[in-house]
Amino acid sequence: MKEKIDFEFPNSFQDLIDHPYYNDQTGEKFELFMLHFYKLKGYDVRHVGTRDGKTSDGGIDILVEKQVGGEVQKIGVEMKHYKTSTVLLSHVCKMLIAPERYKLTEPLRLVTTGKISDEAKKVIEEHGISVMQKAEIESCISFIQGIWQCEMEWFNESRIKFVSDPLIPELKKLRKELAKEEKQQWNVGYIFSNAVIDEIAQSRPDTLEKIKEIKGIGKIKADKYGQKIISIVKKYKR
Repeated sequence: MKEKIDFEFPNSFQDLIDHPYYNDQTGEKFELFMLHFYKLKGYDVRHVGTRDGKTSDGGIDILVEKQVGGEVQKIGVEMKHYKTSTVLLSHVCKMLIAPERYKLTEPLRLVTTGKISDEAKKVIEEHGISVMQKAEIESCISFIQGIWQCEMEWFNESRIKFVSDPLIPELKKLRKELAKEEKQQWNVGYIFSNAVIDEIAQSRPDTLEKIKEIKGIGKIKADKYGQKIISIVKKYKR
């Protein structure tokens, strides 16, 4: 079993957009996600981009290398971690200095969670830049989940860990508040159990009818607490 990776991987593409763990201003966590992905694929990877809020890259964030048939394959990868922003022409043009600077042997690669402007798309096409967006990033996450599953089956543990669902602590906070209102602060399970919280996080119910279907809640508690549960669930809707 290899050494555990000191990083939390996303469970889904949406985690990269909404989860607090990835909500840093620099986008460094997103860069580290892709860096670890390439390492798990067997590449040698060097982080040449943003570190501790300081940018020092020459058009790319990570340099990926692998020995293939006696030759070194070198790929430059630029990441743009955007929730609502768009990759612009200026962003793509900055990438064009990387091939010469790093002696790349393969086309540049742009990985982004955001949209790409039409002007940027033209330059991407002209220079043969490879683009990874939602579908390709989801494939990266599936690959990592596959390694986790194999390691768990073989070793009953894994060097990979995933981010926790941010909905769970919010539901536990609500449960504590409701228990206090009911003067049951020493018995939060009176409101609902951890198993119920896990089921809410899994099913993401957005109506009272769906909440009533969850074992351990029932009609009375659903009518009493349901709207508060729904309002929290909608904040973390996948």
